[in-house]
This record gives sequence, C-alpha cells and structure tokens, in this order.
Amino acid sequence: MTAMQRTTGRDFSLALQSTYGTFSPSPGLTVEYTEEPLADSTPKSYVDGAPRTLVTHKGHRVTFKFDRSGPAAERMWSRVEADYFAGVAQADWTATMRIRNPNGSVATKSYTLGALEKLSQSPAGGDATVEQTLQFFFGLLATG
Repeated sequence: MTAMQRTTGRDFSLALQSTYGTFSPSPGLTVEYTEEPLADSTPKSYVDGAPRTLVTHKGHRVTFKFDRSGPAAERMWSRVEADYFAGVAQADWTATMRIRNPNGSVATKSYTLGALEKLSQSPAGGDATVEQTLQFFFGLLATG
C-alpha cells in the first residue's frame, strides 16, 4: 500500500430498498454520486453576552447519476408515480452505501426514512449514453 492509493468512483456502491423493491445500479455504471448533510443554523446571543450558534440537523440529500443500463430504474419510478397519482404517500426508502477504502476495508453508511425524486434523464440518440439522475432526501444516517 502506497500513500498514493485513494478511493475512486468505482469503490462506491449504492443499494436502495423499499416496498417498491430493491434498486442498485450495476457496478461500474456510476457517473456521479454526491451526499450533502442538511442543517439550519441560527446565531444567538445568550444572557451572558456570548454569541452561540444553534444548529438543527435536517437529514441528508443524496444525488445519484448513473448510466441507464436496463429497465429497473424506470419500473421503480413508475411505481412511485402511480402511488403519487393515486394519492398514496411514497413509501420510505433505505439507502445503503458501501465504500471500499484504499487499505481494503469497507465502510457502510445507511440512510433511512428516505423519499425519492427523479431529477432528470438525458436525451437519447445515436451512440450517446443515456443517464438518469435521482435524488433522495433521508431523515436519518446510521453508520455501520
């Protein structure tokens, strides 16, 4: 192991589970993955005159762009849309992300109480890769 080894995009995998089924893009088809903790911060001045900041944690936003390698994502998204148009609340999602570290160990993060949003799908034509971007809002993060 050298100091130059690092985690790459191929070292990440994401699996989503809910009553809609399980979805996990095939390894090597990940185009982009970002995770962002959500929080509000409010500056306060207490009676002692010292300034303090109140931070309220609001879960995580995870955006996942991937090559569309099959119909799994579309089937899953159709079920979410069918529930929406039938007036049924979207079922909670759980996302499990696995990261292979440069030293060979594996770290796991699980996000629970999630909701799914489809942000975009790239145009299809010729030999261009068709990509989809999904976004997940998760209320809780539990590391494993």
